Amino acid sequence: MPLSKQRRRLTRWLARFARSVSFLVHGLQIEPMAIHRFKKYSIILAILTVFIILVPINQLVEVEVIRVIDGDTFVTSQLGSIRLADASTPEIGQAGGDEAKILLTSLLTNKRVYVNIDDLYKKDTTGNRLVCVVYVQQGSGLINVNKALLDSGLAVSDDHMNEFHPSLWAYYWPISFLPETYFIETILSVVLIGISYFIMKRSWSSF
Repeated sequence: MPLSKQRRRLTRWLARFARSVSFLVHGLQIEPMAIHRFKKYSIILAILTVFIILVPINQLVEVEVIRVIDGDTFVTSQLGSIRLADASTPEIGQAGGDEAKILLTSLLTNKRVYVNIDDLYKKDTTGNRLVCVVYVQQGSGLINVNKALLDSGLAVSDDHMNEFHPSLWAYYWPISFLPETYFIETILSVVLIGISYFIMKRSWSSF
């Protein structure tokens, strides 16, 4: 994934960070060189964590829609079949099924379409469809297609085992800020920024 390199760097910094934090936890004497390292690592860590929060847009893949199968499935030229994550609509022929397909078609037609693929399992239980949160561009932001189907009442929320969290979805997001795509990373980032602040405060007050 696009952020794997940043995550590896963050892991290396955390490993070094852990050794430094142990001095604080156990109340050991902090030497001037260690204080310098605290400053260096905490500032860099803070920058990295803020960067992780602000760039989830990099995980979105633009696709070309070939056809819509039903209210929660469509086919793309690049990735094959796409299944809307955590949003299930009736089958074609069932009550609401045709209406859901019409709505999904209207949302995807003549739009720039982006998908965020589930990092945990990627495909659904059939093994044939990629599980994704789907977005279409509107103005300077993106419409969450999954959320649009849920809000219409034509789809029901099925919070399956994947990286997504429907409770965090909103209908419209600024194009550079999609927090639902990085729920776990966002929580981790907040914790790491707090650690960074604590270490900077302790190290700077040591002079």
